[in-house]
Amino acid sequence: MTNLATFQRELASLLRGEAAASDEDYFREVERSVGLDVARYSVASWRQLLLRQATPLTIAALTLGGRLEEAFRGLAIRATSAYVEKLACEFLDDVTPSGDTLLRAVAQFEKAMIQGADETIEWPCEPYSAIAALLRGEEPEEDGRKHVVIVSGGRFRVA
Repeated sequence: MTNLATFQRELASLLRGEAAASDEDYFREVERSVGLDVARYSVASWRQLLLRQATPLTIAALTLGGRLEEAFRGLAIRATSAYVEKLACEFLDDVTPSGDTLLRAVAQFEKAMIQGADETIEWPCEPYSAIAALLRGEEPEEDGRKHVVIVSGGRFRVA
């Protein structure tokens, strides 16, 4: 049997969907087990629940764009933090490069709010009405103008 650290790394790899690196029979058996599928489902469900709570605006924007499941799948195949704030920021970093200007603005906004960072973010629509629309599950209307949101210390204002 391997040492504890190696054992934990091997199990974590299996949870992420990677093939067992060890030739030990135990890991080959775990790799084929129904229990591993249940554990993967549980981990993914908890991660999604935490992200829905930590990043509701980005989740809404992804849902409206039909890209939420794709974003969740991207997280499932790699190591992520167990700390919700760090996990949320990793998730937001993943969706920030999007060509969707609203999604990018919302993700940058939520990340700055989580981190308490000083950030200036351009929105493609009026931020207050966009936030309200997203929370209602509706698509915000872009008005063709740039709106600037200044985030500082966990607070924000529209300039």
